[in-house]
Amino acid sequence: MSSHSNPKWFKPIVIIALLWNLIGVINFFIQINLSEEAIAALPEPEQALMNSTPLWSLVAFALGVFGGAIGSLGLLIQKKWAFYPLLFSLVGVVAQMTYWLFFTQAVDVYGSETYTMPVLVILVAFFLLRLAKKGIKKGYLN
Repeated sequence: MSSHSNPKWFKPIVIIALLWNLIGVINFFIQINLSEEAIAALPEPEQALMNSTPLWSLVAFALGVFGGAIGSLGLLIQKKWAFYPLLFSLVGVVAQMTYWLFFTQAVDVYGSETYTMPVLVILVAFFLLRLAKKGIKKGYLN
């Protein structure tokens, strides 16, 4: 058990974070398992986006969602090591979202609302990293 009890809001926030990141893991598996037929059924501009995704972007996506899920689980069981997968998650998320927003035609294809989810994902990843850092500093992660 940790030397200090965590705040009452900690566990509900961390459970939500874990669920958020597990949804990301599901989305990752959906994306990497899309069949050629499923991609071919998309409008042509979306096909071009899917077919031009470099491997490193998929690796960054995996790092983001798996790091986030593992780190959130670490927060849930109050472990200091949660900081490291959350750090890797933030790095992966920033890399993937920077590529998506600034080095693809995603904004042209989907419009300005394309910015909403990437910004939200980066903010959540940053918040979780800060939460882990605060938990270590305050002593409720051991």
